[in-house]
This record gives sequence, structure tokens and C-alpha cells, in this order.
Amino acid sequence: MSNSIWVVENAGGNSREKEIADECNAKACRELTEQRVDDQADILAMRPYEQAKRLKKGGRIAMLQGGGIPWRPLYGSGELMACGRIDEEARNLRSEDEAWYNVQYLLVRNYYPPQKHWNKLVGIIFYSLKRARRRLPREQILVRRKQRNGSVKIVPLRPMRGDKFIEISPDDPGYLVLCQWWCENCTS
Repeated sequence: MSNSIWVVENAGGNSREKEIADECNAKACRELTEQRVDDQADILAMRPYEQAKRLKKGGRIAMLQGGGIPWRPLYGSGELMACGRIDEEARNLRSEDEAWYNVQYLLVRNYYPPQKHWNKLVGIIFYSLKRARRRLPREQILVRRKQRNGSVKIVPLRPMRGDKFIEISPDDPGYLVLCQWWCENCTS
């Protein structure tokens, strides 16, 4: 099993149209993240589903609540708020999943309009999660990001558009911070 920790980005709201993270976005991110933690599952559109297929049962995860940092005091935006492990690998979404996880299904459909074919909800992945005793601001985790010119730059974790599952490996400079937080919050 890999030592990596996968950060699961939870984004939503109107930023998909406006390219900004406003208050509506911050509320939507909190609502989606909390529902996924409560459900111990994540209903996925096509692109995130393809990304989720890389995650293996037992792998460590940290749930990142999306939203702009200015909204952190009100909504907890941009913080890691839960952690745990992959309980069941990603699989195709079934009609009984839509019924069992109906609240999340309706939320996700609201923030990922189905008229856009890439937003079609096609998969689901299951987690075993605990809410963190102490949240961790995402900017405390430093990662290596490849630049357009081929160089590598050390930057704070900031998921890019389309990122759902971000692997933080022992080679990343912020791995030890994330690993310590994970151990303090996810082990008894």
C-alpha cells in the first residue's frame, strides 16, 4: 500500500460559471463536503470518476472543503476537515445508490448541471471518515507543481480546475505536515 495521502477536493456552487469563489460557492462547498462526510460516500461526475479509479481500498484520504479563503471565518472554506480511508473503490453509480444517497445526489445534480454531458453522474466511491478534531488550512501543505516551462515550483496546495483527487506523496514538502495532521485526527 502506498504511503501517499489523497486530498479530496469538494467544490461546488456558482464558481463554475463565474470563475470566482464567492459566498454562494463557499456555502455550497460546505454543504457538499458535510453531506459527503455524513454519507461516507462521494457521487462522481465523469472526470472525477476517472480520477477516482486510481484510488485503492485502504488508501488514506483527507477531505478538503472548497471555497475561497476569505470565507474561512464564516464557512471553514479551504480547510481539511475530515480524514480516513477508502472503504470501497470507485464503481459505477447504480439506481439504488441514487435512492440511498438521495440528499447528496440532488445536491450534486444542483451544482453539476446534467445538461452538460461531462457533468453526468456516473460513479461513486465509499469512505470511512472521521471529522477532524482540528482543521488544517490547505496553504500549510506545500506541494511540487510542474510549470509550463518544465521547471518545478514549491507552492501551497491549491487545487486547479478539474482536480478532485490530489496525491500528496512523501516526496512533497508538505507531506509531513499532512501526515502528522492525519495521524492526530484519524487514529484513535
